[in-house]
Amino acid sequence: MGKTRRVKYRRIKWERVIFLFLLLAGTAAAGFLRFPARLREEKGQPSVLETVSARAAEAAARKSYSLSIEEWGPGYRLCFKGQAEEGKIYGRLEDYDLEVYAEGGKYCVRRGAEEEWQAAEEYGLEDLPFFIHEPAELLSGVLTEQDLRAEEGRRREISDIACEIYFLETSPQTAEKYFFPAEEGEITGLNMYACFAEDNSLQRLVITVQLKSGAGKTEITRIYHLTPAQGRLPDDLPQPEAFDI
Repeated sequence: MGKTRRVKYRRIKWERVIFLFLLLAGTAAAGFLRFPARLREEKGQPSVLETVSARAAEAAARKSYSLSIEEWGPGYRLCFKGQAEEGKIYGRLEDYDLEVYAEGGKYCVRRGAEEEWQAAEEYGLEDLPFFIHEPAELLSGVLTEQDLRAEEGRRREISDIACEIYFLETSPQTAEKYFFPAEEGEITGLNMYACFAEDNSLQRLVITVQLKSGAGKTEITRIYHLTPAQGRLPDDLPQPEAFDI
């Protein structure tokens, strides 16, 4: 009887030892798997939003580049090609054969070199600043908003340049503030893709806005392309104080 009790006791004791060993081993393994994430937290590495904000700020310091803007939606297409230099933008709205010049938040247009420059509103283009704008500045503004979600995407080549892509999703209110003036409730969402080269220069900014209308849901896409500067701005551009909107 005593031997039986000792055998049972030893068996129970060893089962407990084995159970505790497996439990500790499992805990250690789980801790090991979580170690990289814990290490990142301890090191205080920036979040995706912080990373893209820092890259956008550095991209905004780029003073001279060629700028192409394309936008299309149901029944229309817009295309602007020009130059950005030291906060000034000059180029042409190709489909309308209009020259556009922007400086200090003021925009003017003219149709051909024979015409005088006029304020954009004289042509019914008071919303032009929402379309023709420095993309890094727009992106930096959006990144200050609270209603924003950011994800890091895959690397890919854009015009033979290796880029890192970030996906951003924001609210209709932010879309109306920076990109598309619209009636309240008309915009239902906005997605952005910011593409940075290794030197933090912004290569492309893609914007997709979703709208609802009487015919159902529609979508507008806009793409800002940035490439190395080609040439300089014309010499006969007007002074900012000569026009207003």
